[in-house]
Amino acid sequence: MSRKPLREEPLDKLRQFFKHLKLASSDRAVLVEKPAIKRMLEARDVKNIFVLKEPIFELAEEIASKFKECIVLLDVDNRGEKLYKEVKVELERAGLHIDQRFRNFLYHIEAKTVDGLISYAEKYLSTALQKRNIDL
Repeated sequence: MSRKPLREEPLDKLRQFFKHLKLASSDRAVLVEKPAIKRMLEARDVKNIFVLKEPIFELAEEIASKFKECIVLLDVDNRGEKLYKEVKVELERAGLHIDQRFRNFLYHIEAKTVDGLISYAEKYLSTALQKRNIDL
């Protein structure tokens, strides 16, 4: 009897996201909203992570003194969009190029918050295992 493979498409996308983020962070800053997100990313070997703080222009200048590009990982909900616009203006004013590939990833999955990425992965892993009658 042949088994169907686990449906890994969403998990594969998430693995690729973290793999590419890890590589990209070697020469780019990564800006996140909360220390908890920084810890989550550090646990996945992402480097050069900055936590958003006020005043934003000072943080932008600090990042620009070390990097030419910045990956901005803020939520894609209404509040996150407003915050992103403010941050983007200050980062660009400081001369930074914004790498939007990782932010765009959030638009194409069910997780609309950065810290929701892990819940997103757990949901699909749990569903795939349940279909194969495997307990977590």
